[in-house]
Amino acid sequence: MESRNKRWKLRFFLVLWLACLPGAALLVFHQVPEAIGNLLEPLPLPLGVVVLSALGQTALLFGLMIGLGVLSAGRIGLKAPAFEAWAKGTSVLAAMRPQWVPGALGGLIGGLATLWVGRLLMPPALAAASEDVAPMPLPIRLLYGGITEELLLRWSVMSVLLWLIWRIFQRGRGTPAVLAVWIAILGSAALFGAGHLPYLRSITGALDAQSVVYVMMGNGLFAVVAGVLFRRVGLEAAMLAHMLFHLLVFAAESLA
Repeated sequence: MESRNKRWKLRFFLVLWLACLPGAALLVFHQVPEAIGNLLEPLPLPLGVVVLSALGQTALLFGLMIGLGVLSAGRIGLKAPAFEAWAKGTSVLAAMRPQWVPGALGGLIGGLATLWVGRLLMPPALAAASEDVAPMPLPIRLLYGGITEELLLRWSVMSVLLWLIWRIFQRGRGTPAVLAVWIAILGSAALFGAGHLPYLRSITGALDAQSVVYVMMGNGLFAVVAGVLFRRVGLEAAMLAHMLFHLLVFAAESLA
């Protein structure tokens, strides 16, 4: 029985890890050559070697994070029903059926809230700097943002954070308390927002308070929605919401 459970966890991990890689690869292939092109001195290694090395390191790091999520999520009631069905060989569509509507509603709410925050709070300096930056291609937004980021921030960070709180303050007994769940949701949302600050600095050259608040709020609002979906419905609902969020933002940018 124990060996069967280990095999199942390994298959589950591999399914999640493979789902994570396409978005990670797209981001690496997009950003690494661009970053190298901005260097003043030539690299000692061919570009292809550098890109593949970056991709390998990213894959290993993401694999470690997803593995931590596999070890912790199920113990605290966090699920990825469609990925679990894929690993078990059962119906993925049946596992997705309860998640379509909540995911779509979450994407609409998160996307519209973010656009509203953007209209009200975007600092003029950030708006001007953004006009000189090429927008991230839509496939990267959908695959990296919609799938990879959810695996990293919700499946990994939120799960591990909630598991730690549950183990420390509840001694691993019962289900996680509501307060613990909200701390995990808000904590992972804050990390999600903070993860966008390096990009903010790269396009503005500095981190002024108004721009930091804008980026943290704009990304954090959606991250809270995604965290609630993950807890109440499933990881795939958060992924669906994240993809729809990016489609809404991309459409708004195209029409602007």
